[in-house]
Amino acid sequence: MGELRGSALKNQWKQSDALKFIGKYGPDRGEELALLAYATRLVGGDPELAMHGGGNTSCKGIFKKASGEEVPALFIKPSGADMGRVLPADFVAMELDYLKTLRSLSFLRDDSAAAQFRRHMLKESVFSPSIETPMHAFLDKKCIVHTHPSAILALSNRKDGQNTVAEALGDEAGFVPYASLGFNLGKVVAAEMIIKNDPPAIVLAQHGLVVWGETPREAYEKTIQYVTRAEEYLKRKTAPIFPARGKTSLHTASRLFNQCLPMLKELLSPKAETTGDATGQEVVLSHLATGKLLALLDSSRAEEIFCSAPLNPDHLLRIKNRPVYLKNPPYDDPEHLRRLVARKMQSYKDDYARYIERHAGQLQGLTLPVEEFLPRALLFPGMGVVTAAKDAITADIYRDIIRQAMHVKSVIHETGGTYAGLLEDDAFEMELRIWKKAAAPTLKV
Repeated sequence: MGELRGSALKNQWKQSDALKFIGKYGPDRGEELALLAYATRLVGGDPELAMHGGGNTSCKGIFKKASGEEVPALFIKPSGADMGRVLPADFVAMELDYLKTLRSLSFLRDDSAAAQFRRHMLKESVFSPSIETPMHAFLDKKCIVHTHPSAILALSNRKDGQNTVAEALGDEAGFVPYASLGFNLGKVVAAEMIIKNDPPAIVLAQHGLVVWGETPREAYEKTIQYVTRAEEYLKRKTAPIFPARGKTSLHTASRLFNQCLPMLKELLSPKAETTGDATGQEVVLSHLATGKLLALLDSSRAEEIFCSAPLNPDHLLRIKNRPVYLKNPPYDDPEHLRRLVARKMQSYKDDYARYIERHAGQLQGLTLPVEEFLPRALLFPGMGVVTAAKDAITADIYRDIIRQAMHVKSVIHETGGTYAGLLEDDAFEMELRIWKKAAAPTLKV
């Protein structure tokens, strides 16, 4: 992960493993749902396709109620289920006929949609239906695979992305400009199916890829096909513009991180931010340094390129609107470095406060916790990437997300493109939705 592949993306489907999945889960859950789970795990096992829960899959079939009545159903990977580990029992079963009626609506609020989805689940589940349920329901396709491939984002997240997608994937592929997640996305994707006269796949700008097939295997293999086309196109177009290697070694980068660790923990911990008490709850930090990444950070254009808008909503919600970049960090002067990091963090908080102020009219009385104003990713030339979170697992997720972001943005520039990420209004709309959901009913300070 983090560089263009040296060889084509491999089709990981093994019929012997698929048959084992059917044998283990088919008797209770049915052959098709067993195969859907198997295909989903293959997708979730490749971070260039789906990272840390990003993306979802579904299949339409029949659900047999306790009464014996059989009804059309949508089986969809739920929110919060890891694609790389999902089991057939994790998929949420929903009333398909009802979901289809929602397409006639002109608007559906998130809270109303969530209530309707839970009301029309056909079996109890500890999981909630995916926010992208409408897209899966509105597409009249049997099995659907939706992913966030790096190579697809490198095609679509640029000025003139639609033409680049057509050049790389063929004119038959559909293309949808950014649409907010949920009901609205489902509507525009269904509309593109009609406009494009039943395309074999649709690229979602600032989001990802949607493909389908009559079987889970067909949908999975079409995903591999289209991502492979994208990767091959990008390789043909690549003209390196970044340094071949970083100015420091991986050993030096690791030593510098260990040297800076106490200072960074103190400054990035919310308790320290609000009270100056570094003995309060500390954040957990994750460090990433590779030869390629250190080379990218040494570029004279590093801040311009890598501190730009998020790739997609998933990146926005994980690592916020941008990372912090430290230009020429004075590692040999710890006090100077501490002041520099503190100033950059204050600048980040001030910028974020102005961002909130520009959209204050939409907050409807919500007050954001201090954690929202702290950066989650910092970029240090010579040292690498540092991410901060409340626990080690989340910090590592942020680390992987920023790595993908830097990779995609570098590829776009090395293939002659100009990066185009989420627009500010779209970013705020997405953040506001998450804040409202977390509020339940009001956000705590």
